[in-house]
Amino acid sequence: MKAFLLIPALFISTELLAVQGGPELNRHLVSMYGAGEGEVWGQLDYVDDSFNVFGYGSSSSGINYSAGASLGGKLAFTDRWNVQANYSQFEDEAWRLTEPKVLKSSYRGTEVTLQHLFYVGEDFEFAWHLTFRDHKTLGGGHLRKMQFSDSNSDFLVESGGDTVAVTKTTNGVIEWAQSITDLGNGSVEATGNRIPDGNYPLSLIGLDTIDTDYLVSATPKDAGVGIGFDIATYPTDQLRFTLGGELRRVDVETNYNVNSSLLTLLDNPLVAAFGLVDSSVIMDQVPQLEPWEENHFLITAGADWDAYEDLSFAAQYTFYTISRDGYQSTVGKVSLAVEDQTTNHQLDGWVFVKPQRDLTLYLHGRAYSNFLLGDRPLLYNARVNHKFTDPYGFLSVGAVWEF
Repeated sequence: MKAFLLIPALFISTELLAVQGGPELNRHLVSMYGAGEGEVWGQLDYVDDSFNVFGYGSSSSGINYSAGASLGGKLAFTDRWNVQANYSQFEDEAWRLTEPKVLKSSYRGTEVTLQHLFYVGEDFEFAWHLTFRDHKTLGGGHLRKMQFSDSNSDFLVESGGDTVAVTKTTNGVIEWAQSITDLGNGSVEATGNRIPDGNYPLSLIGLDTIDTDYLVSATPKDAGVGIGFDIATYPTDQLRFTLGGELRRVDVETNYNVNSSLLTLLDNPLVAAFGLVDSSVIMDQVPQLEPWEENHFLITAGADWDAYEDLSFAAQYTFYTISRDGYQSTVGKVSLAVEDQTTNHQLDGWVFVKPQRDLTLYLHGRAYSNFLLGDRPLLYNARVNHKFTDPYGFLSVGAVWEF
């Protein structure tokens, strides 16, 4: 009996069949597709603060929502060789108590995997694969409002348009506030209670022009290659167990750029003894500017159960362990008491329902022990490493067409 709804399928389907394989998605599996066979799939991911059962966040920061959309496919061009590729886009919105209080980020990811079935037996299969993965920020990544701390004082720096404004607060009390506006003729106008009001030539601090549109820009990205293996065993006609491993080499770039003209303006006083923010206060709190390399080793274990003709289940566990080369563990770090994270546990579960022979609908859930560590390397740096101690997860829905 065909199951058109998930819940009825759980109780009505009664016909048993052998393990058929698929949908394979981008799971770590030994592919069961023969020459000319394959699949195309689409998936939507989502989580927000209303059903964040995984506990991500704290009293000082958290996530408003995270959404993702993926499109992928797999094609076996012989009985032994197949290729899988997928493209994803993600959008996140996080909150925190300090500026910027709302952070939005958009980035995309691609993955291409070539697999060769080295050995195919009646109850045992072995395959090896090569893979390429990358993630890249979408958009300019400009931050126009940031807060920096120095002992008991906080400096709120706001940029945008023709004006940069700085407010210094000590022990929660505003000490002074200052605005500087670019007049476009090689001079600026100062208003506030730090620098005496008036117009000042930029030549006083060695500048001809300034850019007040943004304070910093951050466009992180990562790219990596990997080699791995997958083993499959079939203890019954309805059950498949898989085991795999993969070694990846990943290049990570923060592409974090501090607006040099604004930094000069903040660091060098237009009037002697009336500086705004020491550049060291800012530079000590930005993440590492130089790229670094990461070595990822993954171990995967999974199971597929074809319970009925139109209903199947799958689960997969992934363990990440990470080492880094050229990484500066204290640059930009918010809390020196938090060590850099090097391991993550990931658990996935799927429920597949077939309303018709070549179409599968599915529900998917994923949970991490340490946020997105290892899965999306571009998000990690020493400034935000404390957030990678939190568990995280999301839910997905998807559809697969097999051919």
